[in-house]
Amino acid sequence: MVKILLLEDDEFERQHLVICLADAGFDVREAGDGVDGLAKVMTFKPDLIISDINMPNLNGIDFLKAVKDENLVSAECPIIFLSANKNQSDIVAGLSLGADDYLTKPVDTDILIAKIHAATRQVGRIKSKNKRDQVKLYKALTRDSSEPYPQGQPSLLDDYASLKIALVGKDEAELVATKNVLEAEGHQVEAINSGNNYVRQLCPDFPDLTIFWLYSEDMQAHFTLKFARQKNEMHVGPYVIVWPGHLTQVDSGPIFETGEELVQSPFEWATLKSSILNVLAATPLENHARNPVRNIEPRI
Repeated sequence: MVKILLLEDDEFERQHLVICLADAGFDVREAGDGVDGLAKVMTFKPDLIISDINMPNLNGIDFLKAVKDENLVSAECPIIFLSANKNQSDIVAGLSLGADDYLTKPVDTDILIAKIHAATRQVGRIKSKNKRDQVKLYKALTRDSSEPYPQGQPSLLDDYASLKIALVGKDEAELVATKNVLEAEGHQVEAINSGNNYVRQLCPDFPDLTIFWLYSEDMQAHFTLKFARQKNEMHVGPYVIVWPGHLTQVDSGPIFETGEELVQSPFEWATLKSSILNVLAATPLENHARNPVRNIEPRI
């Protein structure tokens, strides 16, 4: 059952929509303004959000901005705006911030329900594609769908004991596939889609290794590194940056810093292994973090 969060300050209109949506088979929660809506987002975890634009305390535009800034819902969660007027600036602002569709009031419930079904079908297609991409990437990383690694080859980080590894990027398929490969080797892996969340969650206890995709949901890898260094007095552990295959190093200009370890996406496991071992070998692991939890020694 699709979970819908409805934000509407007009109680009569809100109750009318709740009844119509529930009758259509949706699991609905309601909120009277953006502040209440933010609290419901965190507890209800909706699959789709419908929000009025003009509300007291926190309007729909600011509500959407808070949801996006704090990554309170998945990137696939559709958001539909309701507007009491045809003010194009409000509509444009909402769509620019990440809303997927809008309706003007009075709301035609048949059209609203049709838009909900269309949005959820699109989400289903995206999730199916992500699953297919995960399988493709896993095969590319392992070169063999039936074995974790090519026959006769060592594991990705065979020279090192269990590592604490962070993956930071916005491509869920690549994050999940890479996480699966590394966890299969016994490493502790956390996938994070936001640079802000990486800095907040892991400073000052940085992982033994971070793999940054060039883009996360909210910032480029080098901005994430900059903020992490500022917060942690320049102490950032070893890292590898995965950059899009369509972006050449020549074209990228100042994006990359001299000496950074770069891997082109889509990558092969041997290429990733080489880059990871290069950065791990460059600095003793016990010196990577200001307050290391443990010392990781190479296997004998």
